[in-house]
Amino acid sequence: VMARQEIDVAECLRRGAIGALGAIPGTLAAHPIDLVKIRIQTGAGSARAAVRGLGTRASDWPRYYRGLGPGVLQKAATRGPMFLASEIGTQCCETGFGMPRERALVVGSLSSGYVTGFLAASFEWAKVQRSLGATVGSVSAKRRLAVCHGAGLRNAVFDATFFG
Repeated sequence: VMARQEIDVAECLRRGAIGALGAIPGTLAAHPIDLVKIRIQTGAGSARAAVRGLGTRASDWPRYYRGLGPGVLQKAATRGPMFLASEIGTQCCETGFGMPRERALVVGSLSSGYVTGFLAASFEWAKVQRSLGATVGSVSAKRRLAVCHGAGLRNAVFDATFFG
């Protein structure tokens, strides 16, 4: 197999669009479960208590979608760039270093995973705060940088495993 000679921009954009749009249905379906999980993690104690706190009548269903906007933005902001950046990184490794596709997928996905994880950490913070009915408070720049760096490292490992 010949090494890739140039970056296929259309393929990179196509993969980015697939990632961003493909994340939306799953986010819509999983958000109520994510909200219950967040409430358990932040003091509700149990799933039963979290559900009771949100309400169990049919008219209570909108409460299960608190924070949905930031949640959808988070997934679109991470999955689109995740797929786009992984493909760009992969193609750069193929063209710049002559790596075979399989090896380029791992190296390209490590770098793209770090970047997208770093960028998504702020959206996750906003989603959690809004789902709890709180306003997004300020966090020191040093703390936010540490959280973003940790999220970047976590995503680098995940993406290299997922794509590679």
